[in-house]
Amino acid sequence: MLPLLIAAALASAAAAPPAEEDEGEPGIAPTAPIVYGGPAYRAAWDRAQRYEGDGRLGAYRVQSFQPVMQRQFEDVYAACTVGMTPPTFTLVVSYAASGQVDGVFVDQRSAASQCMAERFANLSAPPPPVPDFAEEIRVVP
Repeated sequence: MLPLLIAAALASAAAAPPAEEDEGEPGIAPTAPIVYGGPAYRAAWDRAQRYEGDGRLGAYRVQSFQPVMQRQFEDVYAACTVGMTPPTFTLVVSYAASGQVDGVFVDQRSAASQCMAERFANLSAPPPPVPDFAEEIRVVP
């Protein structure tokens, strides 16, 4: 099993988000904003949870999203965890109607979470069936 898990499989194990908010520091010039913690993270996390049981997204995740994104997620994880065991953390990736990432929200900052957030900020997915799709990604070493 991959150490990178998508929240659809872990919705019941979701942790409460942190209280502070901190803007990310660009390292590889992300094209979407990165936010660590605080109210913006909480709002994105709530949105991902709301879409977890949305019937419009079930087929999209299986037929469109996962076949395209799973390999990219694996590559990001491998690139960002070379020589380390990362802490457990959660990213919420927000997608525009076009499928372009329009924000990455992270519950805690670490070398691995910052690296992964910067890379996720530059990805795109097939256009989702909702205009403000968000997907929770739990990283579990």
